[in-house]
Amino acid sequence: MSFILMHKFINTYIYISNMTDLANLIWTPGFNEDERRTIIDITPRIKFFTIANFNELKLGNHYHEKMPESFYCTDGKIYFKLEDINTKERQEYVIEPGQGITMPLFVAHLVLPDRKSRFIKILGADFDKDDLKEYKITW
Repeated sequence: MSFILMHKFINTYIYISNMTDLANLIWTPGFNEDERRTIIDITPRIKFFTIANFNELKLGNHYHEKMPESFYCTDGKIYFKLEDINTKERQEYVIEPGQGITMPLFVAHLVLPDRKSRFIKILGADFDKDDLKEYKITW
């Protein structure tokens, strides 16, 4: 996917330093890792996840009131269980490489990535830990 298409897909703007300064184009993203996954912070709003060889990993179990987020699968499959916290409507999805999904506000999501899957998570607003509202999906 070209940068332009990805830019349109994420619907957010990435700060890029002065592109006329050809001596300073290399940057180092943030990085965090545990036994379950590696997360590379490409920008403050774009994260690249690589899932380790870890069975039954569960991510999420929360919803957002202000910060929409999207997921784009690059490798493997990613399963989603969604529940509207107001109507209690439930839905399941599976995305495969080349597909994406956007989480509406007030929709709780449980993310179940395959072992060794990879995906990009795109935040529609700056990260705010207070906007992670716990909501257990147990079905």
